[in-house]
Amino acid sequence: MLLLEWIGAGSPNEATWDRVRRPLEAAFDMPSAYRAVDGLPAEMLDTRRGQASSTKILRWILERAPADAEKVLGLTDADLVIPVLTFVFGEAQLGGVAAVVSTARLGARYDGGAGPPGTCWRRGTRRMRARGRPHVRARALS
Repeated sequence: MLLLEWIGAGSPNEATWDRVRRPLEAAFDMPSAYRAVDGLPAEMLDTRRGQASSTKILRWILERAPADAEKVLGLTDADLVIPVLTFVFGEAQLGGVAAVVSTARLGARYDGGAGPPGTCWRRGTRRMRARGRPHVRARALS
């Protein structure tokens, strides 16, 4: 089973959730389950930068993952960061089963235009397939 976990304010509506769920189920050839966490735990936040640590969220996701989850993808509306970069779109566990992807910077391109449709699930799929590769280039996919 692929566990998709929303970690943020409120919860996406069913139509939005289906746009993420269906392509991931097809890509990994497994059914998914969904759960939502209302808000990000305070210990995940880097108060100095006003962003959330993707590494801490990834560890938190793994600690909470049910035993029957083959893969776990955390989706969040928090702006993610790692110490050496100003932001990241997501982070995957190297050789593992978990990843986290943020929607915070996907709503618009840097020139002010709308982001491409389906970007969130594409980034999630790429993060989940990053097994064995220490870095996956975070570029917009159209």
